[in-house]
Amino acid sequence: CGLFQAIHPAAMFGLHNYPELPLGTVGVKQGQLMSYKDVFEMRFVGRSGHSSMPQKNIDPIVAAAAFIQSVQTITSRNVGPLEAAVVSICQVHAGTPRNLVVDDVLLSGNIRTLDEAVRARVLQRFEQIARGTADAYECQLKLDMHPIVPGVILCEIIAQTACVLFEKEMQG
Repeated sequence: CGLFQAIHPAAMFGLHNYPELPLGTVGVKQGQLMSYKDVFEMRFVGRSGHSSMPQKNIDPIVAAAAFIQSVQTITSRNVGPLEAAVVSICQVHAGTPRNLVVDDVLLSGNIRTLDEAVRARVLQRFEQIARGTADAYECQLKLDMHPIVPGVILCEIIAQTACVLFEKEMQG
C-alpha cells in the first residue's frame, strides 16, 4: 500500500475485542497483553506408491505423524514452566486413496509466545525438529514460516485514556 511511506506516525494504537469481558468494560493489563503469532505451512514430501509395496515408497504420513508428536515437546521441554508458548497444528492434509501411499502431507498452524527470547527458542526448535524428522524418514521438507502479529504491549497512555473516557461517560 505504501501508507507508512507517505505518513510517519509517532505511535499507532489498535483495539481488540475480548468477549469474556462484560459489555462496557475496558480491560487493562500492564506489559504483554497479546502474544506474538507466527504461522507456518509445511510439507513432508515422500514418494508415492502402492501400499502393498511399502519398501518402494517413502511415506510422508509417517513422518508427519512423528513430527506432530515430537513438536509438542517444545512447550514441555524447551520452555520454562513460568513462560508461555503454544504450538498448534491446525491442519493436516494428505491424499484420499485407500490403497496408495501419498506423495506429500501438508501441515499448517501457528506458534504463539509472549516473550521474544522464548519465541526465538521455540522457532529454532520447531525448525530443528521439522528438519530432523524429514531426514529421519527420508522425506524432503518444504517449510514456510511467517511472523504475522508482533506481541502487543499495552502502553500506560492507553490505560489513562480509557480511564478518562469512561469517567466522562459515567458523569455525562
